[in-house]
Amino acid sequence: MTAKLGFSLSRGVLSTISPPIPKAYEWAARYKATPSKPLIDMSQGVPGIPPPEELRAAIAQASASPDHFSYCRWDGEPSLRSALVEEMKAVYGSQADIKIEDVALTAGCNLAFMAVVMTLADAGDEIILPVPWYFNHE
Repeated sequence: MTAKLGFSLSRGVLSTISPPIPKAYEWAARYKATPSKPLIDMSQGVPGIPPPEELRAAIAQASASPDHFSYCRWDGEPSLRSALVEEMKAVYGSQADIKIEDVALTAGCNLAFMAVVMTLADAGDEIILPVPWYFNHE
């Protein structure tokens, strides 16, 4: 199928549903909130909701250093991976036989999902997703 811009899109792209998050924000914008019926945003991990001030200040400080203007390792920043391993050990105790080499960080759940799928499946393989599944994992 040819798009109006004069190039072809894959059947996979054309058959993927539209993302529901922008649609939900359209609904929210039309909602007439009142003190007795406030709009309660139950979403998580959605752009448009700023992180806490403490995190923004830390990001501002880190971004001022020329040492931070490069790519990190493919599996994520080592100090962050190490901190995550230590937190998992603190939470799970001695059962947490985990090392930094066991941990890779991604830019969100979608990238993590795609990394797993690309690791385990080949083109044409079927993957069963339990319901409910994240909207763009289709």
